[in-house]
Amino acid sequence: MKKKKKLVLGFAILIVAIFTLAGCDLFPTVEFPQEFWGTWKRDGINNTLTISATTYNLSHQSGHWILVSISGNTYTIRHSDGGDYRGTETIRLVNGRLEINSCNGTGLDNCGGTWIRQ
Repeated sequence: MKKKKKLVLGFAILIVAIFTLAGCDLFPTVEFPQEFWGTWKRDGINNTLTISATTYNLSHQSGHWILVSISGNTYTIRHSDGGDYRGTETIRLVNGRLEINSCNGTGLDNCGGTWIRQ
């Protein structure tokens, strides 16, 4: 390995070590508030939605969703499996009900609307 590459690698390792020792999380995990956690269902629709601190799973879709941004009380999530379901959704709590909007992308059918806790 060339001297310059070794120097850059050593510097990167030093920065990570400093942040780690200082208690900083270089890759913080954004979590859903506890009010979102649980199993949700819509009337007349045969699928469920489960949310925990860091997971959002629709029963009729495979793969994982990740939280990409928060604006006020609106959370934007993106599907991350790279397969049939690709796109984003926004979710928020309104009067104890979960509202899902902006179901846009490929294969993101049957997810929008108002959900109630099961």
